[in-house]
Amino acid sequence: MSSWLKTVGCPIILIPLAIAYFQRRKIDPQIIFITRREFLGSAGLGILTGLIAYFNSWGPAKLPVSTSTLINATQLAFTTLFAVLLIKQKLTAYSAISVALLIAAAAILALRTTDNDLPTGESTMDYMMGFFMSVIGAVLYGLLLPLIEMIYMNAKKAITYTTVLEIQMIIAIFATAFSTVGVIINKDFQAIQEEASQFDIGDVKYYLVLGIAIFLAICGFISYFYGENEQSKKEKQKTIDEEQSQPFLLQPELSM
Repeated sequence: MSSWLKTVGCPIILIPLAIAYFQRRKIDPQIIFITRREFLGSAGLGILTGLIAYFNSWGPAKLPVSTSTLINATQLAFTTLFAVLLIKQKLTAYSAISVALLIAAAAILALRTTDNDLPTGESTMDYMMGFFMSVIGAVLYGLLLPLIEMIYMNAKKAITYTTVLEIQMIIAIFATAFSTVGVIINKDFQAIQEEASQFDIGDVKYYLVLGIAIFLAICGFISYFYGENEQSKKEKQKTIDEEQSQPFLLQPELSM
């Protein structure tokens, strides 16, 4: 269920997409900018994102917070590694050292496991399974970001704000679809009703609290987007004002 919740809010991306469309419709009435190739690539990355969400939800549940946090830190190392291999990103000596240290830290964590380090009720086998699933999730996440960059690099046009949003929308939709299959198979929707019935203040207030949380999250997103949009307008107007305030350069008159 937690992996499903990570991407199910993707329809909210339709808000900035709609705003962007209405702002440009007089100049360019085109609705969809993403190409078929970009769509297929984004769909594949969406399935990969759903798989990453599953690993990152199941694995850390079997680990102590400290171990899970350090394993998640290796995502940076794997992102750097795949960026070098796939998009030919230049790797500095400092980046190489950080990659080596982060991977070594994760390996040491696996070797130092004791019964006292395990979450309550978890066996050593569960710990190891959680550890390896968390590492796999970190590796796949490190692969995801360079693959997204490859979509941008292989596009035969300029990557615009709208194109980025469309790509993210497709990725989220397919990730949600992938996770939804698992939720249905595992009957997690029924678990929501069971959890609501066990809520201390009643199931009605449970859904009320959940609804308020979702509403506040949406308001936060709208507030952020509005603030970014207003800041962009101010910067654009400032640039225009600076250009208009510059004195015209007088060309010297040619003597006859």
